Amino acid sequence: MKSLPSVQGEYIDFVFDKIIKREVNIDNIKLGVEILSNIKPKYEDYSPLFDDALARAESEGDNQIKAEIYNGLLKLKPTRLNKKNRNFWEKLEKLSSGG
Repeated sequence: MKSLPSVQGEYIDFVFDKIIKREVNIDNIKLGVEILSNIKPKYEDYSPLFDDALARAESEGDNQIKAEIYNGLLKLKPTRLNKKNRNFWEKLEKLSSGG
């Protein structure tokens, strides 16, 4: 039997999908980033959501929104990297520094 998704998991999905991935208002994006930084979701648990957020930042034309998403994702970076998350965090750092 498949377990039901947790309320926190659904909330994280909502914040990433509706706010970080789709929102055009910078204040709402900042709020979404703040919510996620309080919850501290792990890349390993939510990699499709992290990847979508990074893809949105990469394609975003508004530099302020792009920077907010990059900086917001960097706030979620764990202190230790592992095989499952290293490529994502290294790519994010390179992109966010203009590399």
